Amino acid sequence: MDLIPLLTIQRELHDVPRGARRFQAYPRTLVDEDSGDLALPLVTMNPMGKDHVPVLLDTLRQFGAEDVARAKRGWIVAQLWTGDTPSRDLVREETATAIHRMAHIRRRGPATTLGEMLDQEGTAMAAAACSGPTIDAEDLTYTREVIAPFRGATDRATVIACLFGDDAARTLGYRAHGLSSRAGLALALHDGRARLHDPRKRDGA
Repeated sequence: MDLIPLLTIQRELHDVPRGARRFQAYPRTLVDEDSGDLALPLVTMNPMGKDHVPVLLDTLRQFGAEDVARAKRGWIVAQLWTGDTPSRDLVREETATAIHRMAHIRRRGPATTLGEMLDQEGTAMAAAACSGPTIDAEDLTYTREVIAPFRGATDRATVIACLFGDDAARTLGYRAHGLSSRAGLALALHDGRARLHDPRKRDGA
């Protein structure tokens, strides 16, 4: 796999004043004129990101985030949340998680239900030795009980609310379920670690 440097391209887009000009520049950067296909994997970028986004991009470029990603054996699209504090460890974890996620998809196929997504993300994060997200034991038990009835859900609103918690759900106008920030992902990581350390729990055994 090849690493495609994207930080400088994203930063240059943010040099265009926020508004119609930047919004128009985004698809021109994203799409190949001749084929009409994707030229660069920037579909998850928010072209109208506010002033904190270029600061984040500058920080990532400053400590050589793409060099950190390049040092891994292979690379898929690694996504960073603009609300997270950028660091070398975060870049390493997200890059490794993206690789292990793709390996999991190749073995098991794409996740379609919430339960499958929890399994996929937990397996990928545990294999990548991610440090978080984490919640305490009481919250883990509570989160497991809340999510249990929705494991077969496939709709975006339920999946987002259960994986990312109430704050994310409310921001997007979805129903909240009484879950703390990234509670579902924290549960997924906890269970993924258990499977990683107990071969009897792998692959549904």
